[in-house]
Order: sequence, then structure tokens, then C-alpha cells
Amino acid sequence: MTELLQGIVLKYQQSNDNDLFLVSYTREKGKVELFAKSAMKISSKLRSHMEIMNATQIMMAKGKNIDRLAGCYSLVLWNNLKKDYDKIISAMSLIECIDKMIEVGEPDIRIYDLLYSWLSFLNDNTLPKENIKKRILIWIVVLKLLKYLGFGPEVFKCTRCHHSIVASEHLFSIHNGGIVCNDCKENNDEVISVSALKVLRYCLDEKKEIKVILKDLVRMKVDNKVWHELEEIAKDFFVFFAGRDLKGIGLMQ
Repeated sequence: MTELLQGIVLKYQQSNDNDLFLVSYTREKGKVELFAKSAMKISSKLRSHMEIMNATQIMMAKGKNIDRLAGCYSLVLWNNLKKDYDKIISAMSLIECIDKMIEVGEPDIRIYDLLYSWLSFLNDNTLPKENIKKRILIWIVVLKLLKYLGFGPEVFKCTRCHHSIVASEHLFSIHNGGIVCNDCKENNDEVISVSALKVLRYCLDEKKEIKVILKDLVRMKVDNKVWHELEEIAKDFFVFFAGRDLKGIGLMQ
């Protein structure tokens, strides 16, 4: 029995001389791991279509222990992205998160759309010149991923009293998972500026498309202090909930 899926290649690993294991995130089934027999042979029709970051149509055949890759055809290659070092780092940061944080067989079309939109944005647009803004773009898509996984920061209600709060100077608690109002503050809470909170709220608004958010972030004129504040919040939040740092982001030129 075979099944057609649309997926984005996350990684592959060679097994023996010519076989490999392919990992893809698909619209229909979420993350899948597939065994591709003889896929590394020069004569293999599959070989050129399994490049990391390719959007592909996959023919999956059910197997006893592991599903098999019966066919693969490239739909979108995003060639402009693959020519730019910083864009590759940006793309791989989200791909690495999806691969390491999501188990096989947990579909969520929002995550597929997030990854597809992120790769399309990187392919079609020029990144900002400032490294801090390049890194902020990555942190925002990573925070969106965390939100879809149920760990995203709460930026509209106090995480202690659960009352809605207006965008003013409040506090941020990593351990509580987001904003804390002034009435509920504790000693370990960090102050978050009005500007940083407004940017976070805009970026994490579920009603806004990620492509629109990313384009607006590139154009947005905010003091560098705010960008660095947002980066520290996003980094600390990610490390706390993911249990590790996002290493690739420090390699940007």
C-alpha cells in the first residue's frame, strides 16, 4: 500500500554504501522517517530530489519496521536561498528545531505552513544588513513553532492572575511562560519594555500571516536596544523549554 505526501526534507543519513534514511516534515502526517533503498546510486532517480530544504511529493510505502520511500519528486527547490550562507543558517535553524523537537507521526499543518513560508520568505527576499535583525527573524519563527507545540510565550494575559493586560511596562517570567503584571511581580521577574512587548504581541498574533509579519519586521524601525532585549528574551525562553541552545544562529556573518 502506497500513499502520496507533500513534504519538506529535513535531513538524510546514509546507510551502507547506497541506502539512506530520509526525514521529512509532511502536510498530511507530520514528521516521517523513510528508508530509501539504493537511493545514493548514481543511476537512482531519487537522488537529486532528496536535497535538504527541497519541497517534494513523496510516495510512501508501508513497511514492517520502517516505511519505505517508493518515489520522490521535487516541487520547490528554493535555489536562491541555497546560494546565501546566512539564509542557509536561518533555514537550518528552524529545520533543526522541527527535527529535534517533534516526534514522528504528530501532524500539524500549521508547522508545515510555517516552515514552507519561512523557506519561501528567505528565498524571495533580501535579509536585513544588521545581524541582530537577521537573528530576530529566526527567533520569531522559532517562537511561533514553540507556540504551535504548546510552549509559546503568553503575551496578552498575566501568567499568574490570568487577567488581560494593556501593552505597558510589565515583567517577563521565563518560568511562568510569559508576561507578569505589576500586581503579581516577584523578585526573579525581568522587566520587559513597552516596545519589546508590542513587537512580541504583533509577531505572535495568530490572525497575522507569518510572511506579512516577517516583511514588516524587516521594515520596522526600532531602537537596537529593543532588538537585543527581544533576542535575550527569546533565547532564554527557548533554552528553558527546549533544554538546549540554538547553535547555528551564532554562525551568521
